[in-house]
Amino acid sequence: MDTSCNQNKELTYACHCIRDFFSDIDLQHAIQDATALVTAAAGNKRYKNRRGSNLFSFTNSLQQLITAAFIIHNNYYLPPAAMVPPDKATGLPDISKQNNYVQLPGYIAAWAAFPRHLSARQYSNPCRAIKKFTGHCTEPAWQKILKDLLEYAYTNCTAGEEYAAAELLLIRLRLLQLIEACHLLHVRTRPQTKTLKKIASANKKKRS
Repeated sequence: MDTSCNQNKELTYACHCIRDFFSDIDLQHAIQDATALVTAAAGNKRYKNRRGSNLFSFTNSLQQLITAAFIIHNNYYLPPAAMVPPDKATGLPDISKQNNYVQLPGYIAAWAAFPRHLSARQYSNPCRAIKKFTGHCTEPAWQKILKDLLEYAYTNCTAGEEYAAAELLLIRLRLLQLIEACHLLHVRTRPQTKTLKKIASANKKKRS
């Protein structure tokens, strides 16, 4: 992550949380697991872990990502490298520049790495999505939501008993936006290519 993280111990921790999250899982599988978490919780059947995926470990990692989001928001952290100015003519960001959202060429396809749950403004400035996430509810409330979703996912009960359908849809959207926004921060302030290749190799072994 960006070297400006070193200016603040909290930010250093937040940057490490984001780095560790995407060292353990790529964006595509993170989106799949987050979707599976909410979908399973909303249903009335127990979730069965698919190969290479475990909602318990994923939720633990997601809790750390949520903590990082609140630290970033509370510290007004926005490294210049994370910003992608919109085109002056269209007012929209140039998404043809794949280095702005692809972690490593050949590691994950551009189609799978594109943050399709973010708006154009959030793509240009990922911290806008983080602001939306932190504005939805407090950090303790988010942690409770994750705990509830995990419990409902592994029981025959449904989260619909506690959360309205519209609220579950919004929770899903905010979680996906958080993951994609943090991924953009990670990519745009990424370490050297050699480090990324080690991460890609490690992730490939975990998923095999």
